Amino acid sequence: TTPSTPPSTTQGTFLPQPGTTSPIGTAKLSEEEYNKKVAELVAKIYVIKANFTSTLSAFESNIIASYKALPKEQHTTATKAKIVSDNMGYVTGLEAQCDAQIKAVTDELSALMKENGKDTSLVDAINSAYNSEKELKKAYYISLYK
Repeated sequence: TTPSTPPSTTQGTFLPQPGTTSPIGTAKLSEEEYNKKVAELVAKIYVIKANFTSTLSAFESNIIASYKALPKEQHTTATKAKIVSDNMGYVTGLEAQCDAQIKAVTDELSALMKENGKDTSLVDAINSAYNSEKELKKAYYISLYK
């Protein structure tokens, strides 16, 4: 087999592709390229949301199925609380993963906007909406298990 060829380099330094940023400076995008990149990043946020919402829903279904599979005498508030407590680490881990992925995309979006001399209020709106939706989802799940 032949080794894969790395991106074009000069004396071991990677050259940025057109329209990308480099540590030395930034390349300003055309309005069309900029709008396309913003749309791609916003779409990425929706994909992240869909993936994590789907994962949470599947997890919730499994938890409910496990609870219902227990003998009737174990269908108590204490059992529900124990199941939730036993799985809190998993859910907290999912939240941290989602937060990190959203932050990576919004950081990239913010940098793109700044590099192109644009207002970053969209990033603030995305972060605000994300945090509000997350708090509502948490409240919903907490209400189910009280």
